[in-house]
Amino acid sequence: MSHQHSHPQSMAGKNFANAQLAGKDFRGVDLRGANFAGADLRNANLELADLAGANLVNAELAKANLAWATLAGASLNDADLSGACLREARLNGAILENAILDDADLGSASLRGADLSGASLKDACLDGAWLEGVTGLNS
Repeated sequence: MSHQHSHPQSMAGKNFANAQLAGKDFRGVDLRGANFAGADLRNANLELADLAGANLVNAELAKANLAWATLAGASLNDADLSGACLREARLNGAILENAILDDADLGSASLRGADLSGASLKDACLDGAWLEGVTGLNS
């Protein structure tokens, strides 16, 4: 049997570049290494999704739900995450250069080793966030 039942929601490595995915439900989906460059994911539900190593460069993620998502090593350069929920998200080693995180909720998120060079964090919540080894964070 070629049917894989252990990961029925696996979309790892898929190409969603420039796709219109606003409001879509990707809750708990395996999206490791997927390409979302330039994709519209506004108000999308990515709670508990695995986006490790994913390409989210220039993606539109305003008001998206990324609570408890794994974004370790993901590329989020120039992404718009304004008003997004990233509570308890794992962003270890993620690249967020020039990303917009205004009004984003990063409470208790792990940003260990992440690159926030040029990122905007106006009114962002970082309560309890893990910031060891973060670069580009202006205090």
